[in-house]
Amino acid sequence: MRYEIRLEGRLPRNWTDWIDEFACTLGAKGETVLTGSVPDQSALVGLLTAICHMNLTVVSVKRLREEP
Repeated sequence: MRYEIRLEGRLPRNWTDWIDEFACTLGAKGETVLTGSVPDQSALVGLLTAICHMNLTVVSVKRLREEP
């Protein structure tokens, strides 16, 4: 499953090491946009828990259409 996760502000460069499988870009409103795949719901919860433990604010989580 592919997801787009928007975080408030910019994610420090040294924090992007733990999200190797996600593309990290800067959104139009200065948000950090993570785009990538997770194998299942439990992996998504684990990722969101890690984000929470880093005191980052989640703006939105959006499931993306899978590429054919």
